[in-house]
Amino acid sequence: MKNGILMFNPGAFSGTFIFGRNRSVGLLTVSDGIRGTIVNL
Repeated sequence: MKNGILMFNPGAFSGTFIFGRNRSVGLLTVSDGIRGTIVNL
C-alpha cells in the first residue's frame, strides 16, 4: 500500500525469461477491503 493505493504485481506464471523459474500467481481477495497475496509455484 502506498498513499492508500494497493500496488500489486503477482509476477509471471511462466517464470523468468532467462531461467524459466520463480513462477508465481496472484490472488486478490475483495471483502471489507482488498488484499493481495502472491503464491509461489
